[in-house]
Amino acid sequence: MGPRVGEQSSIESVPWVVRHLTTSFSRRHARVSGGVRVVVAVWLVVVGSILCSIGDWPGALLFVAASLSFGATWADFWVANHLDRTINS
Repeated sequence: MGPRVGEQSSIESVPWVVRHLTTSFSRRHARVSGGVRVVVAVWLVVVGSILCSIGDWPGALLFVAASLSFGATWADFWVANHLDRTINS
């Protein structure tokens, strides 16, 4: 549901959690920051898998970091999509 006539869409219409997972740069450049975060998350999964395969189980913490990176990527794209739809409607 977009803003009414005369209202401006703003970041306040975005959920609190999503607002705090993103930065102003990542909201403006969602594709670039999202792409970088996906590459970092994939790298963390690869390194975490290698560490776990050789028996270094604290490497599993890298999976937590990768999931946070994927979550932040989702938040970037959600905010960009949500703001585009409210501005263009």
